[in-house]
Amino acid sequence: MEELEKKKPTKESFEPDHHRDINQAMETLGDYKLKSSPTYNVPESQRMNESKKKKHMFLLEEFIYNTKMKFNNEIISLRERKGKIIDKISGHNKKINEINKQLNITENLFTPIIDK
Repeated sequence: MEELEKKKPTKESFEPDHHRDINQAMETLGDYKLKSSPTYNVPESQRMNESKKKKHMFLLEEFIYNTKMKFNNEIISLRERKGKIIDKISGHNKKINEINKQLNITENLFTPIIDK
């Protein structure tokens, strides 16, 4: 920080137009302090207090709960879809076995099961 302060230009080194631009910027932009500055104070809107933290924790818990519910519902729908596919395959296997009987063909067909 000391090195930067030494390199900082003086007011005399500025041209007249620069003074006008600097004054205009200071009037319109406001005063922005570095967070590393000893005079920096956290604005009230950004401060964390007990009520804000409780609200934040509640929102996180709600988000986690909703995420778990979506995941569980997706697993349940996949399980139901798997059951429908297994029923469809079993129906197709029955038809194939009937056709194989008519053609006198013996064939081992894959029969899927639901693993509990």
